[in-house]
Amino acid sequence: MDNKFKLTKVNTKKIIAYIAIFLLLYIDSSYCMTVTGTISGTIRIGILFVVAVILFVVNLNKKLNIKQLLLLLYFIFSAILCMIVNQEDIKNYIILLMALLIGYIFAISLSFDYFIKLYNKIIAFLAIFSLGTFLLSIIYPSLISKFPIIDVRYGTANVHNLFFSVCLSNNAFFRNYGLFWEPGAYQIFLNFALIFEMFFADKMNKNRICIYIITIITTFSTTGYIALIIILLAYAIRYKKIKHKVFILLPIIIFIITILFTKIMPQKYINLVFDKLTGVFSEEASLKYTTKTRINAIKYPLKEFLNSPILGIGYNRFEYVNINYCDSVATCTPINWFALFGITWGITCVVLYIRIPIRLDISKISKMLLCMALLLIISTESLLRIAFVYTMIFYSISIRKGKN
Repeated sequence: MDNKFKLTKVNTKKIIAYIAIFLLLYIDSSYCMTVTGTISGTIRIGILFVVAVILFVVNLNKKLNIKQLLLLLYFIFSAILCMIVNQEDIKNYIILLMALLIGYIFAISLSFDYFIKLYNKIIAFLAIFSLGTFLLSIIYPSLISKFPIIDVRYGTANVHNLFFSVCLSNNAFFRNYGLFWEPGAYQIFLNFALIFEMFFADKMNKNRICIYIITIITTFSTTGYIALIIILLAYAIRYKKIKHKVFILLPIIIFIITILFTKIMPQKYINLVFDKLTGVFSEEASLKYTTKTRINAIKYPLKEFLNSPILGIGYNRFEYVNINYCDSVATCTPINWFALFGITWGITCVVLYIRIPIRLDISKISKMLLCMALLLIISTESLLRIAFVYTMIFYSISIRKGKN
């Protein structure tokens, strides 16, 4: 009887953990929640906070890490100090501080190894589901059109809600969104899953890796593609004693794959991937906007940071710069950390964010490449108020060295 009770208790905790991690992704980052505006940001973060508290209560026997607690207090103190100095209302800081708190609660409630184990299973399911609906939207679009319309994108494409993914009806915009606000956001969570599976799993699941790679390809995200190549390169040279020929062979292989991609794929998909890059060297109107917004997302927040490097510019000024100089898409998260709260906050976030691969027992070059990939995937999306990123930051303190 006692054994049955313990088994039921363990299963219940696991189910709650699965639900909590899924909701961490869905409430904070799904298209339905973040784009359609069905629920306000304050209510969403409140619901997610309740979820985090439930997760914490269920896992009360887990010991607290004093470093994680001190880090949370540092973040709160820094944000409040910035708010006071810039004479701002606390309402602009509530969601950010709540996102930090939720990240902290997740990190103290579940061990890192357990979190990534469940996370990868969830992402694998979402990837398989999204691949199915993505193919269905191409092969049998009339079936997709029967699902509820939750938004209209680009003025012509109906966004249909399939719960675990969204699909756009207009075949000019076939990209795999998963359940996230856009393909560029989806690639973040997929590339995290790929890193976890390739470098942190006790036993690497090759089927999952293939699923992640295929799904990243279907996002047609330029950032996702570059990060994917960097991650695969990091894995190929992960051993400390690596033959130098790898450095010659891999770039050649990548070059060949790129050439094949441009020859095989339809032109509209090639444009999706390469327009942002060719826009740097082109004055063509259709290319200039998408490239310029990404340059501005770096240029203007960086300029603001240099004008106020100690405590940052605060939320009011940041929002003004975002709207008036960045077309409301100030998407370079690492630079935004510096601009918003200053150099100490920025350095702390960036260093801790990339600290997870640094703890791996792999070659220094592989560590450097993984750090590059991690910074890259959050450099084209605004994640200032996304709790998942702060969960990773708080986990980085507790992860043990030598994990591979």
